[in-house]
Amino acid sequence: MARTTIRSEDISAGAIDTTNLETDIALLGFKVAANGSLAAYGLSKQTIDAFEDSSGIDAGTSSNEIVENSYVTGKSAGNYFGNSELGTVQFGASSITQSSHSVGIDTKLSVGTSSSGPGNSSYGGWSAASRNKEVPVPNNTAVYEATVTNGGSSITSSSGSSSGGSINTDGDMVVLQFDTLTIDASTTLTTNHPCRGLFVYVENDCTINGSLSMNSRGANADPTISGGSDNAAVNANGIQLPMLTSGGTSTLASATFSGTGSTAVSAVANQTGISGNGTIFSIARTGAAGGAGQTGQGGGNAGSDGTTGASTISTGGGGSGGTTYDNNVNPNTSIGGDGGSGSCFSGGAGGGGTYNNNNSTYYTGGDGSSTGGAGGNGFGNASAYAAGGAGNGGGTGVSASLEGSDGTGGIIWLVVGGNLTIGSGGSIDVRGQGHNSSNMGGGASGGGAAMILYAGTFTNNGSINTAAAEARSWPSIIVDGGAAGSNTSQVTGAPQNLNLTLVSNASTADVAPDKADIVMTYTNGAGTATINTDLKAYASRDNGTTWTQATLVADGTSGGHSILVAHNIDISSQPSGTSMKYKIETLNQSASKETRIQAVSLGWK
Repeated sequence: MARTTIRSEDISAGAIDTTNLETDIALLGFKVAANGSLAAYGLSKQTIDAFEDSSGIDAGTSSNEIVENSYVTGKSAGNYFGNSELGTVQFGASSITQSSHSVGIDTKLSVGTSSSGPGNSSYGGWSAASRNKEVPVPNNTAVYEATVTNGGSSITSSSGSSSGGSINTDGDMVVLQFDTLTIDASTTLTTNHPCRGLFVYVENDCTINGSLSMNSRGANADPTISGGSDNAAVNANGIQLPMLTSGGTSTLASATFSGTGSTAVSAVANQTGISGNGTIFSIARTGAAGGAGQTGQGGGNAGSDGTTGASTISTGGGGSGGTTYDNNVNPNTSIGGDGGSGSCFSGGAGGGGTYNNNNSTYYTGGDGSSTGGAGGNGFGNASAYAAGGAGNGGGTGVSASLEGSDGTGGIIWLVVGGNLTIGSGGSIDVRGQGHNSSNMGGGASGGGAAMILYAGTFTNNGSINTAAAEARSWPSIIVDGGAAGSNTSQVTGAPQNLNLTLVSNASTADVAPDKADIVMTYTNGAGTATINTDLKAYASRDNGTTWTQATLVADGTSGGHSILVAHNIDISSQPSGTSMKYKIETLNQSASKETRIQAVSLGWK
């Protein structure tokens, strides 16, 4: 590389044109600032802003400036509604239609495909021969199931065991990101395993004429210890998503989805934080309490209902086991198992029932899990009555026919950037499981939770199905699984492209300069900016009171960014001053035109 020697006297005499050198110095400054993750890089008689953060920006005189990904653009504040990678999808009773996508929907599914249509639910359906499940999975024979990563073994109807090991799972939260979503009537979208939740982003409109379901899909997962593919525990305040809302006053720097798995953690990281201008939507780490075990003859005690209608919601507790007796035994000697409390991943499991017809032998039912695990086992001294509680899997009873039902209520996050419509017969379903037979004694599991957020309108001609699961226990019928929690709230829409006014903080010159130089880099996020029409630059020596517009000239590219330069901007007619500032304006911005400013250098002489 040849070396050029420049003498100060030649520069002073104007014998050497330093224009290109000044541009090169500015570009070198950009690179040094970026490599050092610096927001500003100071040179003698020159300042450089690389926008790693907003520290070089005069927020008081700038407008619509949003700093993101090392550039500044003009936008309104707004929420994130997913990356639309699945495009427009309609789940139909015979097939799936998908368009405008970058990821094929079949890559997300384990049951049902675009060509073959839906399949059968991994949980089977409700029937008298299927251990008398009280809560049928919606649309059992027209189901599409998303694949759970890190999930447990396959689920089949009536697959519970004494430990629940056949369906225990703490699979990651499933994340599906659509542009628009439609679920047709008599069709269900769910997951193929119990898991830490189903998070559905829809950038535009969502219509549910069938069912979006996490019925019986609650995870067997302890949120207080490290888990999920991100190997983390859930924050003490639960799973939290900050969203900009009208009238919101809460503050949270970022979402706290630790413990839900790497995919969900990565997705919600795109959501902007809030600072006195939004609402924190949360599912509490610990859900509602389970029912206390029944002492003496009677049905179990109901689990507490999950919290509903608030920005922080919770799951329902499991019902306790009931007790029955014969032959005049002491009615206070047998105790049903306690129902488990809910968690941010699941409703609580039901407690096991007891039966006693002997004065000398007494029984206590097994307690249901408080982490979405197995239902409590039933105990007794006869081949009838004492049943296991519902859970992952159902607890054992005194006979195989008295095993508790499989499943606890699961979790749904539905975040819609457009209009949300639940049609007649449509549902969002987060119920737990119970029994539909007399003399059972095992408690039903608690419902999960549904957090439903939308930016447009919400029309509900169907249901958000949070109903408590029933379990029958002689001599009375009890609704003993706690109802699921739910919340529906309107949030601010996605950011909109707006005209930007970007004003720098002042830099002090040694003496009042007569000339200024501007070197800047930009990219077109959408459309193409017309220089000096859609993108303008100005310089000031009196702290921004007076501005002189520069005539920008294209000067190649650097690192994929277009370079613009303006040399020898005459600022001598401005009031004398040494407080140097630049101003960048973007105009005619819209959904089809977004101009991004990567870096700006202002020099003077």
